[in-house]
Amino acid sequence: MRDLGAIILALILLAVAFRMATSLSWHRRNYARLRQSFLDNDQLILAEIPVKGHLQFFTEDCKAFYWEERIIPKAEIRSARILINGTPMSISQSTIISGGSLDQSDISNDQDEQTYGDQWDVAIEIDSEIIVIKCGAIRERVSQELARRIFEATKKAIEAQST
Repeated sequence: MRDLGAIILALILLAVAFRMATSLSWHRRNYARLRQSFLDNDQLILAEIPVKGHLQFFTEDCKAFYWEERIIPKAEIRSARILINGTPMSISQSTIISGGSLDQSDISNDQDEQTYGDQWDVAIEIDSEIIVIKCGAIRERVSQELARRIFEATKKAIEAQST
């Protein structure tokens, strides 16, 4: 009887291990397919940001940036800010500003989930809207690098408008 219980337990553990292995390969294949779809559309992946259990990609092509199903045309970018806990640390602003720049109070700082450390974000202003890309607070250096990479790309797009 005891041997039968051990065999059943071993089979259950084997089934769980097999399920975990196949699940991991399935996620890897989907991830590779998703990355390839960006490359097929001539988009460069600038950042892979962990958002609520999955990765969200911030990509660009020659005319626009792409974030969460949104298209951010490079020609419409008025300013970009790197934010730490909602406070701007670095700002890049276009010399071509239509209708004035939005105020810092226009940036919503809704932190609906608990963070551990400094929250790194990038705020991109286009015409009358500010899009906030939340880069996170997990492992501060990773979040900081993601925010800096996005900010530098938007800064280059703003500088290209001026020339």
